Amino acid sequence: MMMNKMKDAQYDIRDTKFLKDINYPIDLKKLNLMDLRVLSDELREFLIDTISKIGGHLGASLGVCELTLALHYVYNTPSDKLIWDVEKNQKIKAKKQGQIKKKKTKKRLRK
Repeated sequence: MMMNKMKDAQYDIRDTKFLKDINYPIDLKKLNLMDLRVLSDELREFLIDTISKIGGHLGASLGVCELTLALHYVYNTPSDKLIWDVEKNQKIKAKKQGQIKKKKTKKRLRK
């Protein structure tokens, strides 16, 4: 079933101005800053279209579009190594939410 969803989610990048020509981080260096803004919009549209068809989490991906492009534009990736540490943040958030739920539960039990 997942394969069928993936097939349906094919985004036609041939209609984009810049996304169709980006295959490697070095390709970003050919663009000026205004072009990067257009590319960022195209990337957001691609993410929204794809995730709306196959499901998944959208917020985190949209939140880092510009950041990701900027990092690849400024640094010489993949020679310069980038480390993304997001899993730990999610665990902290989940732990805090769990603690909040426990506190609410304890308050209800006391009443």
